[in-house]
Amino acid sequence: MKTETSKRKVDIFYPCSVHLLTNGSVVDCEYKLENIGNDLLDYICEYLHVEQKCYWGLRYVDEYGQKHWLDENKLIHSQVKNTSLMHFYFRVKIYPPDPYKVSDDEAKYQIFMQLRLDLVSGKLGCKSCDAVMLIALILQYSCGDFDDEVHLGNYVQEKIVMNQTFSIEMKAIEIHKNYLKGITIYQAEDLFLRMACQLETYGVEPYLVENIYSDKMTLWINYKGVAAYKGGREVHKFDWMSILNVTQEDDRLVLNLTTEDSIKFYCFTTAQCDYIYQATLAAFAYFTSINRKNIASQVQDREDSLKSVERVEVGSEIEVLNSSIILDSSSSLVIIYKACTLFKKFRYLLFIAMMCIFIKVFRVISWGSPEIYSQRTWYQNYLYIFN
Repeated sequence: MKTETSKRKVDIFYPCSVHLLTNGSVVDCEYKLENIGNDLLDYICEYLHVEQKCYWGLRYVDEYGQKHWLDENKLIHSQVKNTSLMHFYFRVKIYPPDPYKVSDDEAKYQIFMQLRLDLVSGKLGCKSCDAVMLIALILQYSCGDFDDEVHLGNYVQEKIVMNQTFSIEMKAIEIHKNYLKGITIYQAEDLFLRMACQLETYGVEPYLVENIYSDKMTLWINYKGVAAYKGGREVHKFDWMSILNVTQEDDRLVLNLTTEDSIKFYCFTTAQCDYIYQATLAAFAYFTSINRKNIASQVQDREDSLKSVERVEVGSEIEVLNSSIILDSSSSLVIIYKACTLFKKFRYLLFIAMMCIFIKVFRVISWGSPEIYSQRTWYQNYLYIFN
């Protein structure tokens, strides 16, 4: 801590270190007594040239080993008392459903680095077949195209996934050597993000909690919503739009549902509950906002597409639609409408395709005896039928 005196006031500066996602880089900086969490987050995002700040947070660990998210709206000093040098960690707080669609290139890169950290720590689990492909993509990203003179033997220099073995590494090298030539680092990053976001534990940080009967449960929170597992079996699952609000009652996390029911999860300490509550509240605020925007957009699209539709023939002309129709928030209507439109547009092509298939089948029955047919390979039969 240091002070600077001016004619009007005395400024107190508190030193801190912010650990980044890129190769263990650390930014040493200071904050004032009046700075809030958002001031420090803004500084780090500006330092990294990250424009989309909605995904990020600063995490720290207290003297008891409990993790916390720095509250962006509260004074930093009030949250980290009795600490001479504070260490913060710049991390993804909200994982987007489709990280490869993030428009900010620097934000996308930082998410890529976060997922690499999640993989090596085991937070993002994957099967062996997925691990092979993910390692191969990292090899292409780090080493470029395979070179016989440079890439000799097992050239995997780092641990990339938690369950990494020699066998997995050699299979990854084989894919890197034979199938990824010509893939740029940007394409490798994009493919990595596309694969990673399909994994079951993408964006999940498991929390150990209890139910009202003191049964141990694992709480999963990600872009899909909130899920609770007991003994490896899913016992609760709520998407974000089915949750009315999220509250905290001491060491209890409360989900108030739109059905007027409420679910309580009991944490082991109030500090742990506060950490889970901060993460849940941030995800709830973000994803319900996104979902409402998507629903409003879908409703508007349906209104625009149905304004010109006034009558539909069902036996005789019956007026069933007009521009003042009240649309349901579900997307099923527009799906059915588009399916019917596509069927009407391409019904003649479908008829021709069905006739072609019928002719091919008739050809097999008429011209291909069972003895000859059984003697051919599956590929020869395929060519015989469809050529």
